[in-house]
Amino acid sequence: MTKIRSRFSASVYLLMLTALFGCQMNSDKPVEHGEAEITMLWRPDAIEIRGISSEELMQLQDAAISPGNWKAAFPVFTGEVVPEDLREKPPMLGKYHVSEERIEFIPRFPFSPGLHYTAKFDFRQLYAVMNRELPEMYSQAEIIKTFSLPKATTGPATTLREIYPSADTLPANQLKLYLHFSGPMRPGNAYDHIQLFEEPSDVALKDVFLHIEQ
Repeated sequence: MTKIRSRFSASVYLLMLTALFGCQMNSDKPVEHGEAEITMLWRPDAIEIRGISSEELMQLQDAAISPGNWKAAFPVFTGEVVPEDLREKPPMLGKYHVSEERIEFIPRFPFSPGLHYTAKFDFRQLYAVMNRELPEMYSQAEIIKTFSLPKATTGPATTLREIYPSADTLPANQLKLYLHFSGPMRPGNAYDHIQLFEEPSDVALKDVFLHIEQ
């Protein structure tokens, strides 16, 4: 009888150790139920956010989020980083669309081959607009990704030929400048390629141009 009880006790002890170590080994694995993974996918004509439940997407549709709040939660920039000061480099223009499967950003002007673009998606920002707390299932609440289109094979580089007015001195409140190029230019990101420098220090001036829709 004593031997039987010893074997029984040892078996129970081994079973308890197996269960204990099994729980410890599985504790670092991602939770399959109750946790969602939000992903950002790039298309040549749009950027998608997937992984959000259809119920949450329907609530986003019903919330009637303004374009300004969408731009704050899902901004897209030219370049490889998210700028610290959005006044110097505002997000790209475009529209946002919510369907039963995804959130889309569709740029007003097509993505340009050879340029880099960086998109940021902050789910917490959207929930703050709706005055709701972020569900625990969305542990990955912020995504930042950079992508680019392959650079197309082109002919000779386009050059700047003339600047109007052509005088050496202009008034401080000059309203318009006209740049004449050797070929057609793509609209939508002109401010990323134009700078005004002060002489003789050759320092780039900030907040010189009034940013208007292109």
